[in-house]
Amino acid sequence: FKLLTEALQNNRPLLISVGYEVDEIKRTIHEIKEVVKDHPECPVAFELSLHHAQDKSVVVNRIKAAVEAAEPHPLYVKISYYGGDYLNIARLAVENGAAGIIGINSLGPFEDINNILAPGQSGWLSGQEIANTSLEIARQVVDSVCGPANKHYIAVGGVDAGNIWRYFQVGANAVAVCTYLMNLGIECGLTKLKQALRIALKEKGNPTVADLRKNISQEPIADLAEEQERLNRVVPQFASNTDSVDHLDSPAHVEVNSEKCTACGVCVDACPEGAISIQRDAAEPIAAQISEEICEACGSCLVACARNAIDWKDESSVI
Repeated sequence: FKLLTEALQNNRPLLISVGYEVDEIKRTIHEIKEVVKDHPECPVAFELSLHHAQDKSVVVNRIKAAVEAAEPHPLYVKISYYGGDYLNIARLAVENGAAGIIGINSLGPFEDINNILAPGQSGWLSGQEIANTSLEIARQVVDSVCGPANKHYIAVGGVDAGNIWRYFQVGANAVAVCTYLMNLGIECGLTKLKQALRIALKEKGNPTVADLRKNISQEPIADLAEEQERLNRVVPQFASNTDSVDHLDSPAHVEVNSEKCTACGVCVDACPEGAISIQRDAAEPIAAQISEEICEACGSCLVACARNAIDWKDESSVI
């Protein structure tokens, strides 16, 4: 509530998560509405996460309770790839009064890939690696649910400077960013996202975001089953199959596609280790150079690149 009050005082639009169980949802929304009622000038919306709800009656009861409690504020429902039939849940949300859909959060549960949990505990995969899954689900939900119902879709999961424009092209009205900003810092991350979006739009003839959404892509972004298989190779096995990530034998590396790279220098600024430099020898292609001896494979350069010119060198060893 301290953070909520600070945000209200700065007149920042708020999208507030409200919990899971019906009683918790009602109580949380009621308490928050008591705080926000003194700030009518600040836009407020609520988010209901249906991560673990599988049963249709449970899903519907939670959506109805949240929509009713949130009035007159809009209520968005967050869907998850691992949470069952995401398209059906999106339809149920729209049919029962949700203002729109948010998707897809993180993927998992995978074994702890960041070594921050106790052995045996599971973690969730976020960031650039899940972008194709996130984009494909966004395309499907916009095409079959949000589009026909004229509802908003807020894309989350895998959004970074290299692909932010693609989320609008598959029909998203907005994007939500978490992991990218955690890696780069809020101010730096937001600057790079805006910069990358301007570059991408300029390269496409300076369309507006609304223009991108007028020509929503109908072509599949990825085969979700194949993406799941790829992720099982890229990250350690699911938590139920192993206890730790100590078995990883070698560090991952990233490499630059010189045909895509324009030597803009964004990756140089993003690298926390100083492992990247710009090759400007007239006899060689102008491109960023990455020192494998210095590189820690944190992925900061990969997510910062606005042209997707940097990728993992050895997919099987990515951590």
